Amino acid sequence: PQRTERLMDLGVVPWWTWRGIRAAFWRPVTAATHWLDYRLWPDSPMRMHAQSIAWYGLLAAAVAILYRRIMGPVWIAGLAAVLYAVDDAHGMPVGWLANRNAVLAAVFGMAALITHDRWRREGPAWAGVVPVGLLAVGVLSAEAGIATCAYLFAYAVFIDRGTWKRRLVSLAPYVLVVIIWRVAWTLQGYGTQGLGLYTDPLREPAQYLNAVIQKVPLLIVGQWALPPPEVAVVIPTESVRWLWLGALVVTAGLVFLLAPVVRRSAVGRFWACGMLLSLLPVSATLPSDRLLFFVGIGAMALLAMFLQSALSPGSPRWKRTAAGFLILI
Repeated sequence: PQRTERLMDLGVVPWWTWRGIRAAFWRPVTAATHWLDYRLWPDSPMRMHAQSIAWYGLLAAAVAILYRRIMGPVWIAGLAAVLYAVDDAHGMPVGWLANRNAVLAAVFGMAALITHDRWRREGPAWAGVVPVGLLAVGVLSAEAGIATCAYLFAYAVFIDRGTWKRRLVSLAPYVLVVIIWRVAWTLQGYGTQGLGLYTDPLREPAQYLNAVIQKVPLLIVGQWALPPPEVAVVIPTESVRWLWLGALVVTAGLVFLLAPVVRRSAVGRFWACGMLLSLLPVSATLPSDRLLFFVGIGAMALLAMFLQSALSPGSPRWKRTAAGFLILI
């Protein structure tokens, strides 16, 4: 409250601001990278941006490795990696220094998935410690890192082998990390209150469910087509309803186009499940392209698989037309 009053005196926030307003996030890993910026090159924004771009380079490499391990044919994995790397939704968070947290969370999330896959396929039991630690680093980079669990769950359901008991047990350490993180996050006083920009799923379950219904279709359109979901923030309320209905139509069209890929391939089901579940954490705030790092991982894999199917010899003309449409948007 004292800081809020000071900001009100300075005119940074309006004089009618509620003094109990709060917005505090626990992101020590990301904070350490900014500390490094100001220790090494405090007067060089160019070098600060270079660090963010370097992290994005690591993310693109990690996504390419994950695609190669999961998808099989090199050219399909390579196509998906290129599509992900050039996705325009990543431009703002890479270019905005204060949004570096999203890039870091995705980097460590992908590293967790790669090492989890290696552990489940090849490694000894102790190797499972590595992905668990990487998930912890991811959520300490940004809250969005929890979306890693969407793909870990999808992996256990559609990719992993063995009994269902063994698959569920493999997820237990990740659940424990999330619980410990959330308890520590809450006990230290982190979170938001009275801001209107964020919804806490645990403290405000009804509002969060409403936010999911409203924002998931907009985020899907933001990932696969136009307009970007930020439009919903600036247009009149009545127009938002029409935008939401249009997003439902686009989503239905995507389901129709991608259903064959998902139906015939466990890998396709893995990417679809991970993509959809990773929409849930980012629905807790205002819809924006900058929230789509994890969503895009599954989306670009599905797009590459659809293009491979649609452009193969003998595919129906409507599939080739749909492939051209998807490439265009």
